[in-house]
Amino acid sequence: MNAKLLAIITAIFGLALAAHAQNMVEYSTLSTQSAATSAAASRAMRNGATPQPIDYSHAGSHTAKLWQEKHARGKEQPPAKPDLPAVFVLSNGDRVEAANYFLTVNSLQIEDEGKERTIPMSSLNLNATVAANNERGVNVKIPTDKTEIMLSF
Repeated sequence: MNAKLLAIITAIFGLALAAHAQNMVEYSTLSTQSAATSAAASRAMRNGATPQPIDYSHAGSHTAKLWQEKHARGKEQPPAKPDLPAVFVLSNGDRVEAANYFLTVNSLQIEDEGKERTIPMSSLNLNATVAANNERGVNVKIPTDKTEIMLSF
């Protein structure tokens, strides 16, 4: 009984150590390589050079420093502004705003107050729609044939 219990505990402990060792190999800094080093090695290989060994002795500290600098700069930047919804100007002058829309050469489909609404392209003032969205900095491209669509979520 004691021998079986000892064997089970040893097996569990051994599996735990093996899993930990695997994680150490997969996530170690020895497997990291800077993009510049990788690109330089690729160019050298294409030009017929023989591969040179890479020195990884400094990889961990360099990677950690880059990570810290990147995240330190991110804290100083203000949060990104949410995208403005697109505005569609109807032929009668009404304006419809929609963040979620599907625009084809034949129609505009939007979600308006939880309901799907389909507006024929003949009811849109296309020039005014493009101009209004350009003012807002929203890129809306009007499809010119059946093979094009404009989609926003």
